[in-house]
Amino acid sequence: MMKLKVVTKYVGWCRECGGTIPIGKEVYWKKGDGVRHVGCVRMSEIRTRTRTSPTKKEDRFGFIA
Repeated sequence: MMKLKVVTKYVGWCRECGGTIPIGKEVYWKKGDGVRHVGCVRMSEIRTRTRTSPTKKEDRFGFIA
């Protein structure tokens, strides 16, 4: 089944980024998979971009040591 572009009737959460989706926004919906923002950036892509070239040593919590 392909994803459908729909307008939200309820407040929800994006399956990709975890962000809130307010009423009246266009989203992609797929049965059994949930909703996603239109043009949403995946959290894995955000983590990859921010972690590719650290300039200072970070501890396991992401704080600069």
